[in-house]
Amino acid sequence: MVKQWLGPLVRVLQGASGCVQVTQRGLTLSLPALRHRSMAAAARGNVFLDGTLTREDLALKLGCSPEDICVVRQKIPATLNLEIIQVGDVGRLGMSRGGDQLKRTGALSRYFRDDDESTRVLDFKNFEADGAWWRDSRGVNDFLSVKTLVLIGTPCRNLFDLGAEFAIICGRFASDDDPEFRAFVHRSVLAEIHQAIGRLRAHRRVGQSLRVVLVSNIEMDIPVRQVKARDLTLEAAGKRERVMIAVERAILDLKARGEKVTQQVVSVLTGIPRGSIARYWGLFIVLLESLNSKVNNFAHVSDVDREGFSAISGVLDEMAGLPVDEMLPSIEEVFFRWVKKEDWAIVWNGVSARAQMAILRGLGLVLPERVLVRVGELA
Repeated sequence: MVKQWLGPLVRVLQGASGCVQVTQRGLTLSLPALRHRSMAAAARGNVFLDGTLTREDLALKLGCSPEDICVVRQKIPATLNLEIIQVGDVGRLGMSRGGDQLKRTGALSRYFRDDDESTRVLDFKNFEADGAWWRDSRGVNDFLSVKTLVLIGTPCRNLFDLGAEFAIICGRFASDDDPEFRAFVHRSVLAEIHQAIGRLRAHRRVGQSLRVVLVSNIEMDIPVRQVKARDLTLEAAGKRERVMIAVERAILDLKARGEKVTQQVVSVLTGIPRGSIARYWGLFIVLLESLNSKVNNFAHVSDVDREGFSAISGVLDEMAGLPVDEMLPSIEEVFFRWVKKEDWAIVWNGVSARAQMAILRGLGLVLPERVLVRVGELA
């Protein structure tokens, strides 16, 4: 007997509309269902109701030009009572996640639950807490008493399904690096996120302060306040950040007690393997040498210069408390524009040990690991 799929498969391979995919699940043949498109084309006019579908995607589905579609929206007042926060440094957070990512997202969930008892968390079904993407992020009013809604992950549909849909409505199969396909996928994800943000119904709750926290690195198309996970709670810091912070605290503690600072001692105090500490040790050596130095770098400096260097060191003390992405450009300006190279050591020695460590930690977080290893070898 001739298989039912054999005829359509041959036609698609000859150029007819459709998509053929071969995966571990077997052969998948996707074919267009043109009934609704034909009905829309035969009608004198059509009204489509959708809160997040873009005109471009609807035009692709109908096989018409976007200019043939008139978009009518309800005028919604600005939701000044809604703050949207994005935590983008934990990664994409799809269905596959590492242990460190699970630990960090768990810490963020606990942080917001402790801060606001009404907090609810939406995630993929496999990681479900209070709700799941698609099932609870569209068309429900279950969060009308919620003031903080945490959205974890990037709600992207199966890429094979999206690829098949794109191939059918566009008439060609796209590669992963096809800019049109990437934009198509991006719009699909944004539509899901906007639907989830709408679950708080902020425009109906004008008298309440609400917030949505998106834990994903996707580029949003609306204004959001970007924050780092570590700035919310240190428990949500990345593995590299936690090592840097632990080593910093151990060194400062040992120096305060007047004890010798070695990698072995720091490893015992922090519980971090010596090999991990060695990656960052070269940076911390800079601080140790500064603290151990008995040379009075101000001995041959005039009173006027001495006062200026002290003031700059004080500025660096304050800068050390800024977030890393704000601190490092400011530090660069100080050392490369305010201070001559031969005076760097004088200014650096005037900075408090705690501020020095914060600056070095910031450098350790942004420098590639191969650079850190090289610094350690030089030290």
